[in-house]
Amino acid sequence: MMDPAEAPAAIEFRRFSVLPHRRELLTEGRPIELGGRAFDILLALIEASGAVVSKDALMNRVWPGRIVEENSLQAQISALRRAFGADRDLIRTIAGRGYQFTGQIRTVSVGPHAPVSYTHLRAHETGRN
Repeated sequence: MMDPAEAPAAIEFRRFSVLPHRRELLTEGRPIELGGRAFDILLALIEASGAVVSKDALMNRVWPGRIVEENSLQAQISALRRAFGADRDLIRTIAGRGYQFTGQIRTVSVGPHAPVSYTHLRAHETGRN
C-alpha cells in the first residue's frame, strides 16, 4: 500500500491524473466522480505496476476484515471502467486470476527542494499514454 507521505503529487496515464493526497481522479483536468472503494482499487492496480492483482488481494485491501461477495468487487471495477469511458481497456480482467492495470504510468513528484520530475514506471505500452 502506498504510504501517504511517499505518495507522488500526481500519477498520470493517458488523459487521466490521479491525485493520491486529494483522492481524486481527473480527466483532462476535470474531476471525475468516483467512490472511495473504486479509488482504492485503482491505486492498488496502479501500485502493482502491470502485475495481475488477485481478487482476494483487492478485496482484502478495500474491505479489510470483512466478508464480501465477489460481485461487490465487480461493481467497483465496473464503476472504474465507466469513469474511464472510451479508455475502459485500462483495466483488464484476467480470467480466474484477477485484474491488471494496462496504462503507461508517469508519476509527478513535487518536493520542497526538487523540481517536478517525471518517472516512467512502465513502458510496455507504446503510442498511448
